[in-house]
Amino acid sequence: MPTRTEEPPTKPNQDGREEAANTPRKRAAVRGRQDRTDKRQVAGFFSPECAKQLRMLAAEQDTTVQELIRDGLNLMFQKRGKPPIA
Repeated sequence: MPTRTEEPPTKPNQDGREEAANTPRKRAAVRGRQDRTDKRQVAGFFSPECAKQLRMLAAEQDTTVQELIRDGLNLMFQKRGKPPIA
């Protein structure tokens, strides 16, 4: 097991430059998270009760928290005269 002072392993990337082999981008690709390509994370801080209610609603609706947030963002965009692009 590497110690904290050791550098992470590297390997050449597509441009031939050395790159850490265990970056978040590489880990996502390994897990097959191609759905995140060209996406940006949007986050906020909410009460524990809000987070719990959101998770419970997602379970009741057999969907994900991300889908519920996407629906909410699109409704908000439409309400303010913007296209639903989330």
